[in-house]
Amino acid sequence: MVVVLSPDPGSYAYALPGVACISSNQCVAVGSSSDSDLAPRTLVESWNGTAWSVVPSPSPGRYGDWLDAVSCTSLFTCDAVGLSVTGKENNRLRLLAPTKTLVESPFGITTPSLPRGTVGQVYSANLGAAGGSTPYVWTLVPRSGKLPVGRKLDKNAGTITGTPKKTSVTSTFTIEVLDTKGASPPKQNTATAIFTIATLPAP
Repeated sequence: MVVVLSPDPGSYAYALPGVACISSNQCVAVGSSSDSDLAPRTLVESWNGTAWSVVPSPSPGRYGDWLDAVSCTSLFTCDAVGLSVTGKENNRLRLLAPTKTLVESPFGITTPSLPRGTVGQVYSANLGAAGGSTPYVWTLVPRSGKLPVGRKLDKNAGTITGTPKKTSVTSTFTIEVLDTKGASPPKQNTATAIFTIATLPAP
């Protein structure tokens, strides 16, 4: 077991009694945080496989709010419950949130492989990615290889299309995808994958 420190947004005390993990690098923890002179407020943190980070969450109670447990029923929805103190009455507090706002999926190319082509037949293949922020930009990594003769990569659509004119040796190359998160290079995500396309003779 390894102890990983989590951020403490309060100056007095905080606790995270509830946690749910969708995968080894996607977890959500809930609890409460408070300053010495303020009532506790809800605390939600997410785990990305490397570190915990605070996720904004509402605190509607006048005298304090805290969350006791969280459950993620699917990759897209988490349900957290706790207590909200509005005055003389204590009310149950229930939070619903899409996990995509809590946990950012790892950025990467999701296409496992590309289909073979045939001379004289129209070729079309789609590249896919997950995580980060769309739209994506696709490029052929320089000096990593060439696309088969007669095919081209659409950098915006992420498609490889064309009509092969002749049989070629198997082509191996590397594709890079860039997201547009933050619209500045330091905040952008990049991922690469190596692909192979064979071109077969016409039947």
